[in-house]
Amino acid sequence: KRSRFGSVFNPIEFTGGRMLSELKLADSGPNYDAIDVWCQRMKSTTIRSELAVYLSQSQKYANRSISVFRGYQRIVEKSRSSRTDKFEVIVEDWLIENLNNNFSVIEDLSTYILLARPIAKGIFGHLLVWFRASNGRKVEKDYSRLCTLLNIKAYSQLSRIKDNLGKSLDELKEIKYLSHWEITPMTSKDGYKVNMWPGDKLLYFLRNHSNRLTRSGSTPLLDSGRNGYLSTAAVFT
Repeated sequence: KRSRFGSVFNPIEFTGGRMLSELKLADSGPNYDAIDVWCQRMKSTTIRSELAVYLSQSQKYANRSISVFRGYQRIVEKSRSSRTDKFEVIVEDWLIENLNNNFSVIEDLSTYILLARPIAKGIFGHLLVWFRASNGRKVEKDYSRLCTLLNIKAYSQLSRIKDNLGKSLDELKEIKYLSHWEITPMTSKDGYKVNMWPGDKLLYFLRNHSNRLTRSGSTPLLDSGRNGYLSTAAVFT
């Protein structure tokens, strides 16, 4: 819409077929209903912000409760031979404002849709933020806080932690968003931490969508993990 008209404005319309095509999902009735459920959930979602939502136009942080979708409707058009499901969303002004000012986080949708495990999907978006902030180096996360972030149960036994979290971390390795991970005891307090090293595909995405990861200077682009070698990013098309 921005490429056609120069800006994003309400209402934002799309067909169910287009959405399912983008998500590489089957063009079937249950998936159209799933889009409807998602839109209804977004309509009822409220963000309780404590100086966490940035309003790019006024360059201020919001300290209030705000919505994401102001309105939503599903329109079904039928003929004798076909049916078209159209979805119309009215988003809140703060979101329109940020989209038009390019104040957004770019995510790798084509890779995200390869994931099957909910926990892996939950971690995926955070990896881009964490490794962008670490400049491509190892990231350490408190296990209990990570569970709170993902809204999953935290276990105290290392074997249960690895069984519950490890399969999702392995899936992130399979799509080359992680190169290695390990769970180790914390030294400053009781509990465990999750150590993660970035994979080549994640680094390739960050190099092409962030000015913070560069080859200039003496700072290494990536601490690849236990062996200390620097990683070379593969080219993905």
